[in-house]
Parts: sequence; C-alpha cells; structure tokens
Amino acid sequence: MSSPPEWAVPASRAAAGADLLERAVAYTRGSLQLAVGADLDSATPCERWTLLDLLRHMNDSLAALTSRRESASRLAARGCR
Repeated sequence: MSSPPEWAVPASRAAAGADLLERAVAYTRGSLQLAVGADLDSATPCERWTLLDLLRHMNDSLAALTSRRESASRLAARGCR
C-alpha cells in the first residue's frame, strides 16, 4: 500500500481543523452582531488595522483555504500524488 500524498491531511486532523474553523467563524459572526456599520472603522488590537481591514483579511484567508482545498480535491480525483 502506498503512502498518501504529502499534501493530504489525515482525516482526523482535517476534521479537527474544520471544527476549529467552524467555531472561529461562529465566534466571529456572533461578535459582528454587536458591531454596527460605524464600527467598521474602529481600531483593533492589530496595530493599524480597522475592523473592516481585519474582516477583509479574514475573507481573503478563507478564500485561500477554499482554493487550496479545491485544488487538493482535483489532484486527488486525478490520482495525483
């Protein structure tokens, strides 16, 4: 039996990562319900980042994760290792 490709994540680690991401997104959504439109220009603990900057960064990061996962799925479907 051959070993899995190096880009493959063991199912248990993938599930743990997905669970952590789901909790982080849920926490973020709950926190954002407390913010109003004017708060998007508010400072964050990250120096020089507003709430809007941070949300844009999170959006870009989630898009990158999605793209990576889709690429890995395509490679796996083609049997690439």
